[in-house]
Amino acid sequence: MWFRRPNSTSRERSCIQSVSTSYASVLHGLLIVHSLKILPRVLRDVSKVETSTSLFGRSYSLPFGLAPSAMQKLAGGEGEMDVARAAVKLGVNLTLSSQSTTSLEDVMSCKKNSSSAADPAFWMQLYLTKDPEKSVPLIKRAEGSFFNPKLDMNY
Repeated sequence: MWFRRPNSTSRERSCIQSVSTSYASVLHGLLIVHSLKILPRVLRDVSKVETSTSLFGRSYSLPFGLAPSAMQKLAGGEGEMDVARAAVKLGVNLTLSSQSTTSLEDVMSCKKNSSSAADPAFWMQLYLTKDPEKSVPLIKRAEGSFFNPKLDMNY
């Protein structure tokens, strides 16, 4: 098994191993990537490339953001904190998973304590439960931490 983080529990190791040992998703991804072909239909002058974009009234230097990923500390380091620091440094959007291993207040502190001029939006992904009222405290915490509102419905 390739996953060996100091102090990891057998439950953590089995979680990572269960999705990594079959390599099914990796092989599937490779098949898809190798089947794609880019067919340029218009020639463009790329001597001066402009990558900036705007999304929901906020400007970004790069046209992408970091997607939510649950339990990042299982993979090592400081998990979501490392990703949040990178998002602030690069000035790209970050969406925090509601299944993260770091509190949203701690993640937001990376943005508040940064000396970077970039001010990327931090969003929160929310998995709704059968009882929506159970989600209200998390939503209120996100609002209190100045996470930007974004609706991402996962059932």
